[in-house]
Amino acid sequence: MGWYRSVIIWFGRVGLARRLSPLVTRLDRFLYRRSKGRVVATGPQVFPTLLLTTLGRKSGLQRTVPLLYLEDGDRLVVVASNWGRPDHPAWSSNLLAKPEASIQRGGERFGVKATQASQSEVERVWPRLLEIWPPWTQYSRRTQRRFRIFFLARQ
Repeated sequence: MGWYRSVIIWFGRVGLARRLSPLVTRLDRFLYRRSKGRVVATGPQVFPTLLLTTLGRKSGLQRTVPLLYLEDGDRLVVVASNWGRPDHPAWSSNLLAKPEASIQRGGERFGVKATQASQSEVERVWPRLLEIWPPWTQYSRRTQRRFRIFFLARQ
């Protein structure tokens, strides 16, 4: 599966992935839920992925996004990169407004409380995050903003 992972990483680096992200996100949600995390839009699951459901800070509606994650002890770490776009992704603003959320990881669903990582925590986990998804380096060069990074602790 090494070659397959490399192809997905390449796809993540090129601009096409950014343009297709709304479609890929919808397809990821659908496939992830039906397969209990075994399949996403790019095919068999080769990256640690979860579905995060937040409460929309403006709409009050539940919003679900697929995200890559890193295990850090008993917490999970997620990155609000938004493919390097100028604005923070809505889900990260939702977490700042209301840090209680829920996730689906594989076939398991549970509540979490989010806390934004401090600068020292970001420095500690960033190299490990890049091992999971190297394109975050390119995304961070595309924007002036600092990515929000969150720790998700099971409630």
